[in-house]
Amino acid sequence: DMVIVTAIAIISIAKGISIRVRKLVFIVCVYVLSIVILYYIGLQGPGLIYLYAACVFGIFFFEKKYAYWFAVFNTLVCILMGAAIPLGLTPWPSDRLHSLNEWIAVTTNPVFLSFISAALIPALFTGLADTLEKQKVLTRALDQKQQSLEEAYRLLQKKNEDLEQFAYIASHDLQEPLRMVAGFLT
Repeated sequence: DMVIVTAIAIISIAKGISIRVRKLVFIVCVYVLSIVILYYIGLQGPGLIYLYAACVFGIFFFEKKYAYWFAVFNTLVCILMGAAIPLGLTPWPSDRLHSLNEWIAVTTNPVFLSFISAALIPALFTGLADTLEKQKVLTRALDQKQQSLEEAYRLLQKKNEDLEQFAYIASHDLQEPLRMVAGFLT
């Protein structure tokens, strides 16, 4: 545990290490921790949870094309540990011995979840990215329409002012002839 925690701390604070290398080292550390826990503790420990977590981190951290690699790696780890059980290669105490049937029954769930996650998480993030991009495009279009509408409103105000001025001038110019006609009539 301390080696893994130290490695994660080093990649977290060390300068000059690329993000891709940091991600890879982190995932390798989580995989190593999960395999060690599975080897020494078996099904009683959190090894399968760490194994699944490493898969999910890998799916999040790396491109979509690598998503299934992590699920396949989880499957291989579970198969190898399952092969070690009947061969007696596990150091589990006698009160914690698992049968191969127990191992298969329990490990199929995280393996299944790994493949489901490899299929769904990239699709979910692709859909979210598409939705966010569409929202940005619609926001830009709305801003452009808003600016266009504001420009049209300013133009309308200018036209109204011109029309008011014309109406004032026209009414003033028409009042004088009307006064003259009214004066002739009286």
